[in-house]
Amino acid sequence: MSNAAAGRDHSLPGGLKCSGGSQKSLPKSLFFPSPKSTSKPAAGSDRQRNVLLFFIPGNPGLVEYYGPFLSHLRRLLDESGPMAVAIDLYGTSMSGFDDADHDAPFRIPGNPPRDVADQICFVEGRVAEICAAAARPYDAVVVMGHSVGAYIACEVVHRGKQRRRQEQQQQQQQQQQQQQQPVQNSNGLTCTNPDDFRAGILLFPTIAHIALSPSGRRLDRIRKVALLDRYAHVAAALLLSVLPLALLRFLLRTAWKMPPHAVDTTAAWLGSRDGVWQALHMGKDEMRVIGEDRWGDEFWEEVGGSNAGAAAARPGDAGTRFFLLYGKNDHWVAEDVRDAFLAKREARKGLQTKVVVDETGMLPHDFCINYSEPVAEKVKVWLEEALEGL
Repeated sequence: MSNAAAGRDHSLPGGLKCSGGSQKSLPKSLFFPSPKSTSKPAAGSDRQRNVLLFFIPGNPGLVEYYGPFLSHLRRLLDESGPMAVAIDLYGTSMSGFDDADHDAPFRIPGNPPRDVADQICFVEGRVAEICAAAARPYDAVVVMGHSVGAYIACEVVHRGKQRRRQEQQQQQQQQQQQQQQPVQNSNGLTCTNPDDFRAGILLFPTIAHIALSPSGRRLDRIRKVALLDRYAHVAAALLLSVLPLALLRFLLRTAWKMPPHAVDTTAAWLGSRDGVWQALHMGKDEMRVIGEDRWGDEFWEEVGGSNAGAAAARPGDAGTRFFLLYGKNDHWVAEDVRDAFLAKREARKGLQTKVVVDETGMLPHDFCINYSEPVAEKVKVWLEEALEGL
């Protein structure tokens, strides 16, 4: 089976199936396993290391937009020559964007669209489930997110670290002398703690004050006007209902210059029962939730500077290294907020967080439409750097 075919099969490690068809419990997903993967872990320190890269899309949270991106990244990793690390690529749609992942329409009382907090909980659960179901144990997890997916990735890492600290405090209070038994997955193999993240890769991240960005200001105005806040999704649905599907696809292909994968995904999303409502609802929630940097300096600097020794002293937790790619003139990112973040990171000596701004202006915020390859090439380099010494 080719890598592209593997991506369309919506299959997970260990035989666990994603909801790509008749199932309605999970959103769609893409899985690109490493051809180097083996289900029989070898003994000794020179055994192959297995890594899960978990990808979180932006809004609209449909992983089908990122098929070419993940496929090209898979190809780059496979062509990079001999590596001691096998990297499985897994990406999932967010909850609520596909009508197939929820039985009851959002108009039914008690079944509202999903907000940012819901998506964070969903991603936390999927990471844990994949680690537990893997046919072979993962030695590390790398989380990667685009746009609001980057915010979700950061929050998932943050919550994981909080849980680890609480566990350590409880162990100290209880004065446990025996080493904690390793976590085992459903196949009886020792697996990585899903709260341990080797790295975070943040693509065109909207991680602070998104409402101050050019597009954020427009969406925030909708949120603040009661009538628009309540009925914007209804107006959008009425407008789309009178637009023939053939005309919509023609406009996407010609006016917006979308390639086939983006035309298919966008047409299906705009023609769905709840997809547009979900996108608007979550977008407005992003304006409310994504404000001041909520994680603090320690979160970004854990593996650099004065915190390096403390991180290394924690068994099984060498810290999480972050790699950030910003676009120039990104309409979803306030440049003054981005520049302040950059200045603060650059002022810290020894910091290993890497921040890159595409000064060429070639890479747009929605890179997954037409610019998957150059972004995948950057991610490939960062993955190799993050996993060095694993």
